[in-house]
Amino acid sequence: IIFQLLENLKTLFNIIFKQYDYLEWNATNIFGTTYHISIIFIFIGIIYYFIKKEKNIGIKLFILWTFLSLFVGVFINGTNINRLNIIWYPLLFLTVYGLYLIYKKIKYKRVFMVLISFVYIILFVSYNVFFYNSYYDEINHSGCFSNGLKEGILFVKNIDKEKYYLNFNNDGGFKIYIDTYNAVLNIDIKEIKDIKNLDKESIYIVQKENIDKVDISEFKFYIYGNYYIVMN
Repeated sequence: IIFQLLENLKTLFNIIFKQYDYLEWNATNIFGTTYHISIIFIFIGIIYYFIKKEKNIGIKLFILWTFLSLFVGVFINGTNINRLNIIWYPLLFLTVYGLYLIYKKIKYKRVFMVLISFVYIILFVSYNVFFYNSYYDEINHSGCFSNGLKEGILFVKNIDKEKYYLNFNNDGGFKIYIDTYNAVLNIDIKEIKDIKNLDKESIYIVQKENIDKVDISEFKFYIYGNYYIVMN
């Protein structure tokens, strides 16, 4: 149990300080979730609260919300950014609160406002440029289970075969995808676990990680993302 808690703390540290959980479709390690610079203002807000013993009930609630979120995160095995969604709202608030505290204390308030606005605008524009260019490719070639699935199904839909099968590892997300595609595309794709003996009258959609279990020497195959389309 102690070892698992330590692992959870390590994961939580990565999510809060690195703002990255190594899942490309949740966040990018370049920009993080709330921009890396924001962690400075978050800490300013938290430290000020404890030093000055802030009495504002709203601030107290957000501080409590933050620490309860962290407490929950410690007890979630393999937590990630979306599993810890509860924490991002208070962290955004504390970012603004930290900026407000600096604004109150410094002499050149207008310069500070212009500088902070400029920094966050640059970050926002840079993120959008990154998102619609290299980040798209990064996500598209990530380990996401759905990468290439839609394209593979659209491909087999136009091929007249007796049966269509999809082989995948046990993941509830697949059933949602397949039920949706079956209904929308008017196709009947069935789940199959045993792919050792393939029927030449059928088409098989097989995850790349499982393709070694199949003898495809006598079959044609096409690759779509993380999937092989295997057919005679």
